Amino acid sequence: MEVKLLKAHIEIPLPYILPIELEHKIVSYYENFDKTESKAFQIEFAEDTFYVSEDKDNYEEIKNTKLKITYIFDGKNIPDEVQEILSGVLYNCLGYTNDFLSALRFTYNLNYINTLSIYDLPDFLEIEIDGEVYPYITSPMKLIQQVEKLPDVKLQLAQQTLATWEKHPEFGLVERFLSNAKHSIETEDFVSAVIELQTSFEIFIRNTLRLIIVKDGEKKSKQKEEIDKELKEIKKKQFRLLIEQNLSRKLGVKLKFENHPVAKIWYKNTYKLRNSIVHNGHYHVNNQEAAEAYDGYVKFRNYISDILVEKEYLNKDGLADLQVFKEIYSNQSNSELIHEKLKRYDFIPEGLKIKKYSTEN
Repeated sequence: MEVKLLKAHIEIPLPYILPIELEHKIVSYYENFDKTESKAFQIEFAEDTFYVSEDKDNYEEIKNTKLKITYIFDGKNIPDEVQEILSGVLYNCLGYTNDFLSALRFTYNLNYINTLSIYDLPDFLEIEIDGEVYPYITSPMKLIQQVEKLPDVKLQLAQQTLATWEKHPEFGLVERFLSNAKHSIETEDFVSAVIELQTSFEIFIRNTLRLIIVKDGEKKSKQKEEIDKELKEIKKKQFRLLIEQNLSRKLGVKLKFENHPVAKIWYKNTYKLRNSIVHNGHYHVNNQEAAEAYDGYVKFRNYISDILVEKEYLNKDGLADLQVFKEIYSNQSNSELIHEKLKRYDFIPEGLKIKKYSTEN
């Protein structure tokens, strides 16, 4: 494949001012190990002025910093499709920008500086490639996605979810980290997405073993002390051994990371990638790697959940008995008192009927 030189230019407005003189610029150069490809970045700093107005006569002038980024790629792997090139340019420029902003924040304790996601950018950007300017939609789903207004019943369901997570944080953390990972993928923060996926999965595995131990203990009429002892033992055990030994034995399936057809996909694409990020400094994750990490997570979690349903640890809808998990607080016995206080605060009207929701699935 022919070696090509690609030169791109993009301007990214920041929602704050950087304490940098406008005539300054930063430059970085990177090569791969065999020196067949290289990347170069240059950031110049400019002033970005916009106006906030309540009406046509009164306005406030706000000045922030704009980054003028020049990106050069010298190598073989330049896509043929323009859209892929534009996406790659934005990914590389945004990644380098965030690395620089993080270093600046850390070095000078400028804690007001935040890194940027796709959603922090304007809906449309102009990207110049080899002298030709292309319009680029940064987040098309944000523009075309139609979200329905939530009726009362659906809003109540969200509030019920919040109550469940608050009462059973061990259970709630699995879904919180998964939800965070989905958001990170949507905003192209792929490193965070992989870490959040694996964190969710590790809590899911420990919760699964807790569920099995408690349910089996109840079936065999074990003493509470005996069940608690086994629960303490799994808290101390290495995560890999929990799956390959404890969970494998409980489910009657050999879940060897390298051999099991479902586990090995998760092991390669999610588990090993997360460990490479955390322990080996694997800092750049692309869209495909993040998608494969998510796919590995979903397939392995669904595989385990299907067995739990089959063995009746979960109900037919795949839901757990949350009484197994520690409850932080419960307001059910004081609901009438709480209802009266909320009326006194004018949070709810007189005559509103109390409707209790169970947080047990």
